[in-house]
Amino acid sequence: MNELCRLHQIHMGYGREVVLRGVDLPIQRGSILGLVGENGSGKSTLLKILSGVLRPDSGDLRGAGGRPRVGYMPENCQWYPYLSGAQVLRYFASYVSASVNDQQAILTRVGLWEARDKKVAAYSKGMKQKLGLAQALLGAPELLVLDEPTNGLDPRGIIDFYRILREHAQAGATIVLSSHLLAEIEDHITHVAFLRDGRILRSGACSQLVEHCGLPSRVFIRDEGDVAFLQPVLRSQGWGVESSDHGIEVLLPRREVGSLLRAIAGVRGDVGDIEIRHAGLNDLYLHTFGVRSMAAPAASAVVDVRRNGDV
Repeated sequence: MNELCRLHQIHMGYGREVVLRGVDLPIQRGSILGLVGENGSGKSTLLKILSGVLRPDSGDLRGAGGRPRVGYMPENCQWYPYLSGAQVLRYFASYVSASVNDQQAILTRVGLWEARDKKVAAYSKGMKQKLGLAQALLGAPELLVLDEPTNGLDPRGIIDFYRILREHAQAGATIVLSSHLLAEIEDHITHVAFLRDGRILRSGACSQLVEHCGLPSRVFIRDEGDVAFLQPVLRSQGWGVESSDHGIEVLLPRREVGSLLRAIAGVRGDVGDIEIRHAGLNDLYLHTFGVRSMAAPAASAVVDVRRNGDV
């Protein structure tokens, strides 16, 4: 995967308020990059610069073939209320030479074909968001820039939204989106960039960042009376083993979880259920921002070695 473009030494302020402080951010071709940060960290400003809506005080966007064709969806999509959805799309289509057939296909794709002639004033928040996505898709952009795009969508709308993004990425496009909902975007992004006080703290492919940061997988083995026999076997492999009232927890690199399961299966005895939790986006966020988590694991898999045998 090579770079589509790169934000280079981006500085931006509004009056005396400095918003972005020397942002360097590579954007890999074909990736879906999640821009994550706290309120006021500069996410929306950075996305506007990336899309060309704002010009930075200094720095630039660099790309091998110049600025890519961009489709931009702002956080709050505001349309002329007296226009229909089809009329709004027709207006924006004139700027990118999108045909009538393209407009019809996009309205169908985002689920607005039946409401195409309805006035925007009668659209719900979710429908306005879908119209925002539709105008961003016009002209087959190389780069989609989306600011909090699922705000106002119902669960079905969110599922359809990410399906469209996957299809667009598979067709060769690159996507950058911002969101506060880590659990929502985790299964859909390939890369992440953490922004704080106008600076990129860490960025890259999610799986590589987890490994680079040394974030372990956690395997909880529920005690069925024989867990004590496992502890010396597991410690001999160099894995961290912590005891609790209900079993033991093993901390180890993700790539070694299979070895752990084989070691468990090779020990005689009844150890009960096994819960596996791999480090993910929430762990990366907490590690990067130095926050201690009091939350329950975000995702896990449960294996019963009594039923599954050698796993």
